[in-house]
Amino acid sequence: MTPKRAATWLGGSMLLAAWLAAAAAPSFAPVPAVETSDQKVSEPDRQVLMLAAEAERLRQRLNIVAVRRPVTRNLFQFAAKAPHATPVSQEILAPVSIAPIPPAVKLLGVAEDTIDANPRRTAILTVEGELLLVREGETFGARYRLTRLGADVAEIDDTTDTRTFRVALP
Repeated sequence: MTPKRAATWLGGSMLLAAWLAAAAAPSFAPVPAVETSDQKVSEPDRQVLMLAAEAERLRQRLNIVAVRRPVTRNLFQFAAKAPHATPVSQEILAPVSIAPIPPAVKLLGVAEDTIDANPRRTAILTVEGELLLVREGETFGARYRLTRLGADVAEIDDTTDTRTFRVALP
């Protein structure tokens, strides 16, 4: 930026600031002359009288209270609706069956060992952040039992309420 351009920007911003400050400054109305007797009034007494006149003017201004009219209508409503009561149904609702929450078990993988031409699978599971290696028929997590293990799906029984869950590989 050239010095001339910087000076132009600085001068323009100062003019703008002065203009905004002048607009925000209070305007002083001419103070009505206080009538005094014919005798000469000293400068401090004159200032006291002017201050008293200004205080009286402010008191009168503060006594004027803006009174709002009460709201008599709603612009967004054509007519007031009569209140109506909703009928109470007498029928008894059947209890809602809550879907069982699946266990917090995730199947991460399946390992397979071949012993005497018989494949034996081991499930790699996580239960509440704990990594477990579980074979078919073993109990884990103090309440689950691995009943079946396929190539990509594990079938888990919950021993507390005899529910069966299927957990698949992600």
